Amino acid sequence: MVGGLVRRYKMLSDGRRQIVAFHMPGDVFGLEVDERYCFSAEAVNNATILAVKRSIVMGLAARAADFAR
Repeated sequence: MVGGLVRRYKMLSDGRRQIVAFHMPGDVFGLEVDERYCFSAEAVNNATILAVKRSIVMGLAARAADFAR
């Protein structure tokens, strides 16, 4: 994420929203173990998000331990 604030949440069976995280500039989010996404995300204010292909992120993580952390 480049700028702004994003909240990640999941919808509960009774219709309530459970917020699980807030993301700020520099945070990486949206990577799941498999192809299924368990959470939704929405901007709290004007946010700038940088979308990167999963294959690029995984390739960088394989080559750079600091990035993988």
